[in-house]
Amino acid sequence: MNIRIIFLCFFLFHFSWLSGQKQTDSLFYHYNKRQQPTHSDDLLNAYVYFEGRRSEAESRQDTSAMVYHLHLITIIQLDLGMLYESEQSAVTILSLLDASPKTPATADDYRRTYNHLGRLYRQLQNPTQSIDYYEKALSYTTTKTDSLILLNNMGVIYKDQKNWDEARRFYELAYSKSIPPTDTLHYARVLNNLYYVAALNGQPTAIDSMKKAKELRLEHNDNIGLYSSYRDLATVSKRSGNGEAAQMYASEALELAHRINSLTYLKDAYALLIELGDEPELLNYKAVTDSIESLRLKQQNSYASLKYNVAKERERTLAIQLEQERERAQKQRYQAVALLLVLIAIFLFYYLRQRFRKAREVEIYNTETRISKKVHDEVANDVYRVMTLLQDSETDTAPILDDLEAIYIKTRDISRENTFIDLNEQFAETLNDLMLVYTNAHCSVITKGSQDIDWEQINDDKKRAVYRILQELLTNMKKHSKATLVVIDFKQFGKKISVEYRDNGAGSSLHKKNGLQNAENRIFVLNGTITFETEPGSGFKARFTL
Repeated sequence: MNIRIIFLCFFLFHFSWLSGQKQTDSLFYHYNKRQQPTHSDDLLNAYVYFEGRRSEAESRQDTSAMVYHLHLITIIQLDLGMLYESEQSAVTILSLLDASPKTPATADDYRRTYNHLGRLYRQLQNPTQSIDYYEKALSYTTTKTDSLILLNNMGVIYKDQKNWDEARRFYELAYSKSIPPTDTLHYARVLNNLYYVAALNGQPTAIDSMKKAKELRLEHNDNIGLYSSYRDLATVSKRSGNGEAAQMYASEALELAHRINSLTYLKDAYALLIELGDEPELLNYKAVTDSIESLRLKQQNSYASLKYNVAKERERTLAIQLEQERERAQKQRYQAVALLLVLIAIFLFYYLRQRFRKAREVEIYNTETRISKKVHDEVANDVYRVMTLLQDSETDTAPILDDLEAIYIKTRDISRENTFIDLNEQFAETLNDLMLVYTNAHCSVITKGSQDIDWEQINDDKKRAVYRILQELLTNMKKHSKATLVVIDFKQFGKKISVEYRDNGAGSSLHKKNGLQNAENRIFVLNGTITFETEPGSGFKARFTL
């Protein structure tokens, strides 16, 4: 008959009896009964009590209390053989914890729940999943006692698989943590398990240590642990050939299973008695029923916790994707801000450079105007006044007048070079006037394309620069090259103009003295280009674009 059907009948019978009895309403009382059941009804009474407390906590939305009572319920369900119900309760705890703020208390709840699932999956004959849950529980462990429990439980999994080396490794690690024994029951558990493996591997004195563990459990009324001692002592006693002792321990285990009132323990105790017997039919029957039970577990296992793990993994994957998307969006924002900053920096650079150039151009213009005015108002006028005085003098002043006239002409030229430039709509005429100044009987200045330039499209800064650069080149020609012909060719490209200057003067090795350097400076301020070409006897050529 299906175990759950048996349990349901058992539960209904006892619940009907309980409904007519006065219940003990004490958390401490039922907790102790869950820990140390002494009557066949203890576990069932505790289950009913804690289920009621859980329901009350749920009605007042007290998550902490719900988790606490569910922990006790999962353990009782496991002890009563309600494996699937226990698994579902554990998954409910994990869901509640996932939705709660993460604190040291919730971390401890995660540890207990994963440890319980490890125990449960051992019962479900899934050792791999059991070990996985124990390892998860270890990640939440903060105390020596908790790690000792988990190491011991992992050793039990390997013991079930008869992997004695791995079992001994975990038991020895747990034993080292339990010395000196500060918790008697934990020490007794590790002592029993370690020497159980040793006894199965032929260590003759190991059974004495197992008996010591049994006495410690008996002293502390640890019925669950005591059952394990009786069962293990029965097994190693038969292995050593002491059949009488084996039967005695098996009978003690059966009696204790009845007292614990757990179908799981009762089934295990009867199976132990069959193993100790010599009837081959019973042994065969047990082997068949074990196989059927194993197959049933594999076929009917709901794997609620595995479904929970899949959901958690899907949730974690989604969270990773959302985080990646958030990081991508944040990166794009940073890139946009960086691009904006770069654009602002470029704008400021060009704005400040243009402002600097404009300021330099204004400064040059103001300086030229100031020099022109000063030369004209002070130097030229004073020279002219002296010339007038000398003309009225009775002495022979002709040579002095000639010298003063030459000085006056130079001063006038300097003044003209730095004087105000008419930048109005007739700028082409202004340029022609400039050419006429340098045209004389010895030198002809020819212009090409000046009238074709749309000077209205050319800003004042460029027009002023064209005038001054040509003035510098013509002055340089007049002073140094002895040219008889100068050709100046103008061309326009949109808002840009190109000017080519050529003369047939003596030429020279190129030295950028004041005049040519000034021309380069003006071009630089306006972000233009200028080139010079000259060699001795080959004239002079300059080309600039603004």
